[in-house]
Amino acid sequence: METTRFCPSTQLQPGDICAQTVRTPSGRTIAAGTPLSPADIQELRTLPGIHVRRTIDEAARAKAMPLALRAYFGQDVCSPVGQTLLQLRAQAEAERLLRGLPPLAPATPRSVAITPPSLPPAVDLTSFEPPELPSTAQQLLGALATDSIDAEKITRIVAQSPSLAGRLLKLVNSPAFGMPRRVDRIDRAVILVGARELGLLATSILLIEHFGVVSRAMVDMRTFFAHSIAVAAAARHLAQSAQPQMAETAFAAGLLHDMGRLLCLSIFPERAKVCLEWCRAHGRMVREVEAAFFGHEHASLGGAMLAAWNLPEPIVQAVAGHHAPQGFLAAVIHLADCLAHAAALGANGDPVPPRAHAQALELAHLSPETLMDAAGAAQANTDAFLAALT
Repeated sequence: METTRFCPSTQLQPGDICAQTVRTPSGRTIAAGTPLSPADIQELRTLPGIHVRRTIDEAARAKAMPLALRAYFGQDVCSPVGQTLLQLRAQAEAERLLRGLPPLAPATPRSVAITPPSLPPAVDLTSFEPPELPSTAQQLLGALATDSIDAEKITRIVAQSPSLAGRLLKLVNSPAFGMPRRVDRIDRAVILVGARELGLLATSILLIEHFGVVSRAMVDMRTFFAHSIAVAAAARHLAQSAQPQMAETAFAAGLLHDMGRLLCLSIFPERAKVCLEWCRAHGRMVREVEAAFFGHEHASLGGAMLAAWNLPEPIVQAVAGHHAPQGFLAAVIHLADCLAHAAALGANGDPVPPRAHAQALELAHLSPETLMDAAGAAQANTDAFLAALT
C-alpha cells in the first residue's frame, strides 16, 4: 500500500519517493517519482519538508491490523465509514511499527462497567461567561457580525498584527489552497479567499492561540494543534466535494471543533488532569466521562463559548454538534474528526478514537469514497498547514 503525505525534512528516509518536483538549496532539481538517496536527504535538511510517497508492505499491515481492531473495539467496523477508519488506523500503526515507535492502540481494555467519579459541575451554561478575548479577535468578531462584510475593514484589522498577517499569507499560499500565483498582500488574500472566510480563519487562529498554554503532562499542544489542523484540512476537502461554498467555513469550524476541550485543559487543569488519567487507565473515551468531571462534554462547552463570542451560527452549531451531528456542517466536522483520529494526525488527549455517527455520510451528502480522499488531503497538508500557522 502506498501513502502520500507532507514529511518534515527531519523525518525523510532513504527510499522515500519524491511526490513533487523539488529544487534543492544548491539549485539541483529532484524530479517527482525519484527515490530519495541519503545525499538527497542531507541536501533537503534545510527545507521545512516535502511531499513524499511511502510503500507499506502487507506483512507490516498484517501486524498492525490487530492493533487497529483494539482501538476500535466495540465500534462498527463493517460499515463503509468503519472500514475506512479501520484501514487508516492499520496504516498508521504499520508506519509506527516500521519506524520502531510504540503502538497507538490503548494498552488497557475498555472498562465500560466502571463508573467515573462524579464532581460538582465546573461550568454552568445558563450563566456562562467566556474568557475575555484579545483586542484583534474582538475587532474581527465585530466586523464579522454584520450581514455585509467590509473587506477593507477586515484587511485593516488583520494588518494590525504582522504575525497574524504573515501566518495567514503562508496558509493561503500553501498547496491546498491552490492559488494560481503567490499572494503577498493581505488585501489580495481577502479578495481571493473572501472577506468573511479570511476573517473567520484569522479569528480561529487567534482563539486557539489564546488557550495555547497547557501543561505538556496533560497534552502536547503542538500535537493538539496538529489534530485541529488535520480536522480542518479534512473538513475543507469534504465540504468542497458536497458544498464548495462552505469549504472555508468548514476549515474554520474544524480548527475550532475542540475549543471546549481546550477550555477545560486551560481553565480547569486539575480536573482535566484527573479526567485524562482516569480515561487512560480505563481505556475510555474522554467525551464519555466529561460530564462527570466538568458538568458538560466538550462539544457543548465549545458551542456555548463560541456563541457567547458571537461567532457565526453555522460554526457554533457545527462545534456543538460535531459528536452528534444533525446538519451538514456538523456532519462534515464529525467525519473529519473521525478521519484525523484514525490516521493519527495529531492528538487531542483522547486515548480512544470517537465513534462514527451512523447517519453522518447521509447528512454530509457524501459517498464513502470521498472519505479516503479527504484523509489523504489531511495527511498531505497537515504538516504544511502546521508550519504555516505556528
